[in-house]
Amino acid sequence: MFIRMWRVMFDCHRIQSRIISEAKFQGRLAASVTLSESHRKATRQLENELRNWQMCFRNWSEAQKAYVQALNGWLLKCLHYEPETTPDGIVPFSPRRVGAPPVFIICNDWFHAFERIPASVVVETIGKFAAEVSEVWNRQDEEHHKRRRAEMLARDLERRVKEESKLHGIQPPSDKKLESGTGQSGIGSELKSIDSFRRQVEQENTKHREFLQETHDFTLNSLRTSLKNVFEQITQFTAISLKSYEELSVQPGSQSLPQGNGEISYIKDT
Repeated sequence: MFIRMWRVMFDCHRIQSRIISEAKFQGRLAASVTLSESHRKATRQLENELRNWQMCFRNWSEAQKAYVQALNGWLLKCLHYEPETTPDGIVPFSPRRVGAPPVFIICNDWFHAFERIPASVVVETIGKFAAEVSEVWNRQDEEHHKRRRAEMLARDLERRVKEESKLHGIQPPSDKKLESGTGQSGIGSELKSIDSFRRQVEQENTKHREFLQETHDFTLNSLRTSLKNVFEQITQFTAISLKSYEELSVQPGSQSLPQGNGEISYIKDT
C-alpha cells in the first residue's frame, strides 16, 4: 500500500506537470477588463495558502527525516562494532557490509535515502512561487492606485468643463468630444487650460491601460512559470521517493549479504 501511494502520487503530479506545460494562456487583456478588490483579495489569499503549503511541506519532510534518523540511531546503538582498519584508514561503518540483520540495513538505507530526496528543493520552489504571487499583488495594488488617480482626474475634468460651460453659456461637449479633445477648447484662457488638463487626463488613462496590460502579462507569465517549476520539482520529488521506497521494499536475504572482516555483536540487556 505504501509503494502504491507513492506511485499514485507520482502519476498525479506527472500529469499535473504535463498539463501546466501544455496549457495555453490568454494573451492580450480585453480593454474592458479591470482588476477589482476581489482580485487583490484572491491574490493575497493564494500567497497565504502557498506560504502555509511551504511550511507544512517543510515540517512534514523534516519530521519524517528526524523520525528515521532517531530510529536508525537507536538501532545502531544496539550493535557493538569493532571497526576494520586498512592501510587506507578505517573502513566506514555499514550494517550491510558487516552482515547485520535486515532491520538494521533497511533503517540505515532509509536514513540515507532521505539525503537523496530533494525535499528542500521543493520547499524553495514553493517559496519562490509565493514571492512571485506577492509581486503580483504589489502590481495589482499599484494598478488600483493608478486607476483611482485616472478616475479622479476624469471627474475633476468633467466638473471643470461643466462649470466653464455654465459660466460662458456654452453647451457642454459630449463624452466622445471630451475624450477626443475636440469641442469648445479654444474659447478663452480658461477653456484652453481645460483643454490642457484634458490631455493630462488622457495621458493618465493611457498610462493606466498600459500598466494594466503589463500587470496582466506579468501575472500570466509568473503563474505559468512558477506552476511549471513547482510541479516539476514535486514530480521529481515523488519519482525519487518512489524509487527509494521500492528499493527499500526489497528485503535483503542473509545469504546475499556480502560479509566483511569487522567483528560485530549485539548488546544485550542485563
